[in-house]
Formats: sequence, structure tokens, C-alpha cells
Amino acid sequence: MHNLVPITLWIEKRICVSGGIVEGIVKLNFVRLQEEHVDEVRVELKGSANTYVGLGSPQEHHGLVDLKLSVWTRGSAFPPPGSHFLILPFQFELPYGLPPSIVQAVIGGKADIVYKVEAIGVRSAVLHSNLRTSLHIAVVPPDPNGIQLRSNLEAGWNGHWTTATEHKKMRRDFWGAYAEVKMEFVRPMLPGIPLFTKIPFIVSITTWSKPTKHDDEHTWPVLPTEPRQVRFELRQRVAISAQARQNPPGTETSEREWIPTTTDPTVGCWKQEVAFGSVFKLKCTPSFNEMNFGGMFNTISMDIPITVLSGMVAHQLGSAPHVPEPAELDLPP
Repeated sequence: MHNLVPITLWIEKRICVSGGIVEGIVKLNFVRLQEEHVDEVRVELKGSANTYVGLGSPQEHHGLVDLKLSVWTRGSAFPPPGSHFLILPFQFELPYGLPPSIVQAVIGGKADIVYKVEAIGVRSAVLHSNLRTSLHIAVVPPDPNGIQLRSNLEAGWNGHWTTATEHKKMRRDFWGAYAEVKMEFVRPMLPGIPLFTKIPFIVSITTWSKPTKHDDEHTWPVLPTEPRQVRFELRQRVAISAQARQNPPGTETSEREWIPTTTDPTVGCWKQEVAFGSVFKLKCTPSFNEMNFGGMFNTISMDIPITVLSGMVAHQLGSAPHVPEPAELDLPP
């Protein structure tokens, strides 16, 4: 199929580090270039941050990076003898400090930070639009410390471990006696978790039944016997704003109130009261695991905030990037 298109774009690594190199090739089909009257081929790397919040709030668009490179003009280069294809390499150096890629959409709002490389076939003829083909890339921040963490984990974690514990009392019926459940989540004690790295963990569950006779065989709660009975989730929470209107803090002041003493009504104190009301929003990225033992409110769960690291560093011209294989991120097509 690629043999039929005028321009084919290929990028070596689609996960890139801020401050590092993005490199790839464009493959030109000269027969199709002539048929499409292409005069120039450019490669562009662009990044933008976009937010939109509903209820009448405006949409914001901020350009983050805009790099351009002309790789071919008519008459500047030709395919080798016996071929109709010309392969041209290109390289871009990403600026330092670029925010990482993210795509998030919820009801009433969306936000994304996206980067893409686009190959453009420029056609100067009137009424002929330019030919375009593009690939999205993911940008992550440099993280030298994360590389060492990944190496330690891949070699088998020999460091300290951390334990999160949750207790809960539960009962099968409204008037019944309480049983108790304890859940522990054990994982390596890390300042953050690098991407594309297997993180060992242990979930242990301990139960204490309600007071019962020693010969009672119907023990409850019943321990889970298979891993699929314990749900383990990693959730990401994102706050989106696009210069949305904020409700001003509310202020409520009451009238002064005289409170006399019990011994002398001419002596007392003035009571004054003011209240300020507003809202606050927690911004965090928790994960939690949960176990349901049946019955109303008999679910035990815990929230464990973590920091996600890239575990990568930028590579310079001619050197290989520190990206584990295989590496995949959720990217637009």
C-alpha cells in the first residue's frame, strides 16, 4: 500500500524525551510525486496544549513547539538508478521543559497535550491542496533517577518494602455481630514508579469471624481463593480548566449579639460571627484495590497515591535513547 502513496512517513521511536532527538525518514515515490505535482516536501514537528470546559467556558489553545525542515525540493535529489523511491532521513531536537503528552476527555470537558510529526507535500498549483501525512509521538520528561530504579527492579528488588493497611468491620445482617477484615498491600518503597517496568506487589487479606462456636463450620467472611476475586485498579485523575468562571467566595456576617453575664445584666460581651464559604478541589492520582464479601457495605478498599516517573533520559545525536522495549503508550492514531 505504501508503494501507492507519494509520501510515507516513518519515525524510529514514537516515545521521545523532552530535550532529546526525534528522528525518522520520509520515503518519496517519484512517480506519484510527479502525478501530484509536488514541488517540495517539508517535515514539521508541532506540539500544543488544548483545553475545553463546557457550560459556556472558552476553549484554549497554546502552541508548545513548532519546528520545520525542508527535506526535498524539485530537482534537488533523485532516486538511485533502477528505483522510483528516494529515502530521506530527518532529525529534530526537542526543547527542554516540554510538558508530557496526555489525552483526557470527560463529560463536559476535555484536555490534551499532543505532539505530532507531519510530512507535507507542497503543491504550488492553484486549487491543489498540499498532501499531508502525520504520526503522533509521545513526549515524556527526562528522568535519570528512574533509570536506576528500573535497573534495580528488573534485577530483582532487594530494597525496602512499604505496606498500606486497611481495617474494616462488617456484618451479614443489620442486627448481627461484627466480623473484621484486614487488607494489606505490599510494594517496593519507591519515590515513584517508572514506566514500562514490572512492579512486584502482594495483596494479603486476613479475616476474623464474628463470635461463634468452635464447631461452627460456616465461617464468614470467606477468604477469596482466586486472584480474580480481588479487583486491582490504577486510576488517573485530571483537573481541567480553561479560564472558566469561578464562583466568588461567599461571605455571611451576622448581627452583633449582646450576651450579659448571669450576675450583672449591665456587664457582658458582644458576640460577632462571620463565615466564608467556597470550594476546594483535591488533585491526586490514587490507585486502590477492593474486595467485596457480599452483603450491604461489605467492601474493603484502600487508596494508595503514587508518582509515575518516565524512567528515561534524552539522547543526543548519534546515541540511542534509553527506552525499554517493547514500549507503548496510549496515543492518537
